[in-house]
Amino acid sequence: MTVTLTWHPLDPPRPPVAVLATGTAATALAAATARSRERGLPLRAAAADDDLLVLGPADALPWVDDATYLGEEAGLLLPTTLAPNVPPDLLRHAVRAVVPTGATAVLPGRILGFTASDGPVDLAWLRTWAAVPVR
Repeated sequence: MTVTLTWHPLDPPRPPVAVLATGTAATALAAATARSRERGLPLRAAAADDDLLVLGPADALPWVDDATYLGEEAGLLLPTTLAPNVPPDLLRHAVRAVVPTGATAVLPGRILGFTASDGPVDLAWLRTWAAVPVR
């Protein structure tokens, strides 16, 4: 049996626990995250290709245009304003068959797996990642 994953608006939205950006928005997110870390905010980060995922408390997450804010449900990171047409526990079971561990973001048309650090993001790593031309 095949189920097509679709999304519908979620109101009220999930509280954000992460922000995901791609390309030039990811570069802006890296710079904003570095500034936040310099102020001592407790942010973690992980990258895959040209995607940057930043995790932390809602009030510490940087604001970046063209980024997607994610909330946690059933152990997955889902868009704060969208809900899947399948129960989140069932979605987690299906996603974990493809991405067994790590922070996993599920968005319309994409499933992204990340290995995020347990502690605050390393500023040197973040600055180096941000300095690489858009991938």
